[in-house]
Amino acid sequence: MMPHAYHVPAFKLGRWDGCVSFFSAGGLTNVALLEKIVPVLVN
Repeated sequence: MMPHAYHVPAFKLGRWDGCVSFFSAGGLTNVALLEKIVPVLVN
């Protein structure tokens, strides 16, 4: 969980759990993260 999540309105309303996901439920991700993701997947 992010340290400042307690101060975010979405967290207070229960719409967000305070975590940042790098993949969507369908497995999509940001192209900028591919340089870091591909070496982990290869190993």
